[in-house]
Amino acid sequence: MSEGARKKIYTLIALMASLASLFSILKLTFPYPFLPYLKFDLAEIPAAFMLLLVGFEESIIVSVIHLLFLMMQGEFVPIGPLLKFMAVASMLAGYHLTEKLLSHNVKGGLKNTKIRLITALLTASATRIIVMLLANIVVLLFVFPQLVFTSLWLILLHTSIFNLLHTFFTMLVAYSIVCQVKSIIGIKPRTER
Repeated sequence: MSEGARKKIYTLIALMASLASLFSILKLTFPYPFLPYLKFDLAEIPAAFMLLLVGFEESIIVSVIHLLFLMMQGEFVPIGPLLKFMAVASMLAGYHLTEKLLSHNVKGGLKNTKIRLITALLTASATRIIVMLLANIVVLLFVFPQLVFTSLWLILLHTSIFNLLHTFFTMLVAYSIVCQVKSIIGIKPRTER
């Protein structure tokens, strides 16, 4: 990679991490109605945008920078920021691994963009749901042990539904933005190459 291309990627990483942090400062969120402490957070979109536009490593860097920002400015530190990072990183990893498998291990790669997108979204959702179920069980058992005998299963059910919806929301918004950006500059999205 040329020095100029590397500088552009670093600039884009800084821009997306700053945008995620700004979204957090502005509290661009809306609550999940059944568990209002769960919030659909627009601050996840810049990392998803980086995944779709540039790549997995760069999207994780954006997420780590956002994590560091939340550790300084966030709520319920360190648990809240770490749970947010785990949710985003697992979603990005699930999407990335599916894209990689579908493009390299299928003879000639899977060309149907819609099927690839849906498959990647479902895998990203499943990865995020599993990781967050395990993380929430651990956190709830240590922070709120009284829930084990009352409503833990209901909380975990709604947490799973929330993570499914949040994955689709985040990735589809990022995908539509990437498609618009790439159509403006004349490049096909990564899922169409």
